[in-house]
Amino acid sequence: MSLQVYTLHEGSYSVDITKKFVPFDSAKDNPKDRPASLFIHVQPFLVKVKDTLVLFDTGLGYSNAQGQLHLHENIKKAGFKPEDISMVLMSHLHFDHSGGMVHHLNDKMELSFPDATYVIQRGEWETAFTSTSSSYHTEIFDFLQRNAQLKFVEGSGQLTPENQLRTDGCTLSISPSIFN
Repeated sequence: MSLQVYTLHEGSYSVDITKKFVPFDSAKDNPKDRPASLFIHVQPFLVKVKDTLVLFDTGLGYSNAQGQLHLHENIKKAGFKPEDISMVLMSHLHFDHSGGMVHHLNDKMELSFPDATYVIQRGEWETAFTSTSSSYHTEIFDFLQRNAQLKFVEGSGQLTPENQLRTDGCTLSISPSIFN
């Protein structure tokens, strides 16, 4: 069984109460200049199992100067094409994990992975729409609801005939059978 895991580093950021993600380079930026900030590394994961490409979370969804998603660039650097992603598994829907589910280009929103199935915990989906937290960007979820292949999961169960899925709060995991 062939299993390959790729870290798709989207960058390091500071984020404060405003929930704005500001790029942070520890070689030149001083954390003391950003009081009351949390410092994070945004790193979705790409997993190749047999002939299937699964993306775990989608990061912030930021683009380069040419309008290309950093996430797509990183998938290409790993040797794959973004259109080959067949499943996007979301751990939860805070913006730093879900922003890359869509791509904003020329004031237009489109799916980042139009042929993929987006797997989301039902409870997290409902929380995203009912929460007043600015961590959730509901315009993304509205767009997904109208345009994406969505699969909602609850608790433990079968994701596919071969793979069990477990959810617990904000944790989403696949049983070891995916690796057999």
